[in-house]
Amino acid sequence: MRCVDVNSKPFALLSGAILLAIVLDSSCARVAKSNAVPRSRACTAWVDLDAESKKALELVSCSEINSGYWESENVIGKPECTTTNGLRVVGTLEPNGELDSYFEVFETAKAQAPKLTLRPEPRVSDKLGGSGSAPALGCDAEQARFYVGNSFLGYVVAYRSDGRELWRRSLPGFRTIIGHPIGGLTDREVSRLLESEGSIMSRVEPMGSSIAVAYRLQGRWHATVFHRTGEQVAQVGPWDGSLVGSTANGWVFDAGGMTAHGSWKLPTEELVLRMPAGELDLLVEHFVSWSLPRPHDDRWTWRKCAGDNTVGRLELGTRFDPAVDEVAREIHDGLGSDWAKKLFEDSAMERVLLRGNRTVAQWRSDLRTALLDAGADVDCVDYAREHGLLRASK
Repeated sequence: MRCVDVNSKPFALLSGAILLAIVLDSSCARVAKSNAVPRSRACTAWVDLDAESKKALELVSCSEINSGYWESENVIGKPECTTTNGLRVVGTLEPNGELDSYFEVFETAKAQAPKLTLRPEPRVSDKLGGSGSAPALGCDAEQARFYVGNSFLGYVVAYRSDGRELWRRSLPGFRTIIGHPIGGLTDREVSRLLESEGSIMSRVEPMGSSIAVAYRLQGRWHATVFHRTGEQVAQVGPWDGSLVGSTANGWVFDAGGMTAHGSWKLPTEELVLRMPAGELDLLVEHFVSWSLPRPHDDRWTWRKCAGDNTVGRLELGTRFDPAVDEVAREIHDGLGSDWAKKLFEDSAMERVLLRGNRTVAQWRSDLRTALLDAGADVDCVDYAREHGLLRASK
């Protein structure tokens, strides 16, 4: 296939793929990642990024890349992922040209039929002649939950691996084109409408305890970063940096094309950005420690906080913070025994309520995992937000 100039008007259009219509044909667009080399001077894209965007993020590395080739498919998130408890989540476009996706959860050992199917509401029933945007999906690498996004409506939903919703959030400033008369438009015309007036979500990328959600808003790239509890912790953009993936060190953005070539489709730099460990992670750890059993316990029991948090000091060591622990105690007592009763009946807790023949250390570890799988961290942060305690924990 002949490659074309992305700056020319008839740049490649992949029929039926709205988001790829905004970029370029993937067969002609490949970044020579092996040619990426560390920069010996200032990272232009990082310098140009606004101060507010940089406030909550750290620049881990910045490398030069060959702007002549670029992997446009990396802008699109992967259509499937695997949860920490071994379930495979697959996103699929709705048939007949509907601009939406559905998600199926499979047991890896029983791949014949889905364990459950999810169609988050609200949905888009509008149709085009081709297909809509690729599903936006990502699995948490540390907890048994996954995140899906609605590409045209701009909201993100966090699910437990059993399909129960934990939280949902809307992207700041997202401008949906749903409601416009798009039924008679071609893919190219829809992409032009998106670039001039609208928004489209491209990727949901978990990394550590945070999730970056990339989207285009009136022709510029943005990324909203949520903590896994649903709290928004950073906003990146507008800029020309497209989120293309993540590593153990942070999120990978390709940027610099606008400055160097007048097109974000010709990036010159690859940046790795990360969220430093924050107060939310510390608050959750202190909160969970109040719920862990004492050495003499043989079954899980909720107890009102009293005295020194010896379990927390033991579990957290040098990370133990008396001020944060006091806020965690207030949240724990505020949620109270009704919250504990709900946890007691949760399927995630069934196998860990009794100690059995576990060592104390193993039981605490299993209980901690079960508490987080049940969404105790989300309950903690929701309560803190509603009662004005998030600021007090910092």
